[in-house]
Amino acid sequence: MYFEEAVKRINKIDWKLFDKTVCSKEDLEIHRLGSRYLKNMALFFYEQHIPHRNPLYTNIAELLGYKEKVDIKEYCNPIIEDVLENCFVPKYMIECHLQMAKLVDMEPKYEKYLNIYEPMICLIELGFNFGHREGGLMVYEVGYYPFYNWYKGFLELMGIKDV
Repeated sequence: MYFEEAVKRINKIDWKLFDKTVCSKEDLEIHRLGSRYLKNMALFFYEQHIPHRNPLYTNIAELLGYKEKVDIKEYCNPIIEDVLENCFVPKYMIECHLQMAKLVDMEPKYEKYLNIYEPMICLIELGFNFGHREGGLMVYEVGYYPFYNWYKGFLELMGIKDV
């Protein structure tokens, strides 16, 4: 159920817009998506008592014990593979999101973690590309989100004292 919906969502994206969208400075909701992703990751690491790591290369489903990889080629329109050929991080995020959806179909107790990749999927739906640049997340045409002290900073914003 979750996996099928996630695949439908990815296949509905207008891939002709990808990496061509420009964000206005006034569109705060788009600017917040990168921060929301980092906040989701920080909360996951905290709740699961897992040492935090680079949030762009973290596969939540694998950390929760699900090892079956999801390859975009098997489930998504061929255009997606072409568009994301040189866009490793967005492709990886989609695969992680799909893998997480598969895990939740088998283990509903992990449903609350489906939202972790949501901000990044939203950015892709809106046509934005992103990647790992100089110690942070770069959302092209939107902004830069540094990883320096990101984990502790987001926990403090949520009122959590890291143990």
